[in-house]
Amino acid sequence: MKKFGIVGIIGVGMIGGSIGMALRKRRLADKVIGLGRNPVKLRRAKVLGAIEEGYTDFDKGLKNAGLVIVATPVGLIPVMIKRAFPYLEDGSIITDVGSVKCQLIRKIERFLPQRIHFVGAHPIAGLETFGVENAKPTLFQESNCVLTPTPSTDANALRVIGEMWKGIGARVLLINPVQHDELLALTSHLPHLIAVSLIEVLCNLNKKYKNTKEFIGGGFRDTTRIACGSPIMWRDICLANKKEILNALRKFKSTTNQIEEIISNEKWDMLLRKLIRAKKERDSLK
Repeated sequence: MKKFGIVGIIGVGMIGGSIGMALRKRRLADKVIGLGRNPVKLRRAKVLGAIEEGYTDFDKGLKNAGLVIVATPVGLIPVMIKRAFPYLEDGSIITDVGSVKCQLIRKIERFLPQRIHFVGAHPIAGLETFGVENAKPTLFQESNCVLTPTPSTDANALRVIGEMWKGIGARVLLINPVQHDELLALTSHLPHLIAVSLIEVLCNLNKKYKNTKEFIGGGFRDTTRIACGSPIMWRDICLANKKEILNALRKFKSTTNQIEEIISNEKWDMLLRKLIRAKKERDSLK
């Protein structure tokens, strides 16, 4: 038997497909099974090498699966986990890839049977594209994957999920769910909403000037690239992490208000200091 036995992936999109490809390429699983609602998409995932078999029936798809990865939009994760329970053997491990953790884990731990283990996970390696057509086995190499254990998390299950992510090339970080959601609201969720807002401003400007696209350069394209992400996925993220996202938006508005005041009052030295500091901090991220 290979390291992780039979692995079931619920939701074989870009992230789920990339996990399947990576597990298969590195020969870490006896078999990778895909589960979803659309037989056509499952067949496509099989052709692309993301899975070996695909099922819409959980009974068939989860038979003998000791490890289940739920890679659906955040809003569906608890639903899919609950649906999987009847078909899993005692000691099975379930994990996810959701970018929101507090609300999700609270829901899951309320109905999680003692015979099944859950470990919250979030690979910080996504692209703005979605769908299994954009999956690739190298997506997680040299990336970070955050695991968010709670006092209820089984130690062995945590170890197994950590080994899985390391096995497909990721660095594993441990953090509690509260810290995760606060940090990700600022580093991931807020940037997406800023990109959406910039596109909205451009759309409004199109009403005045019909040729605005001719004046778009690399800066605007780079800044708004992430707005191409799945709208349903991002709606669910905002719903699940509402409190922290609102806090992040308030912090951002406070900063933009400061910059507006600086420019309005022609405090150019102060503006220069802000620009220098921003450049220094951004350069340190490279």
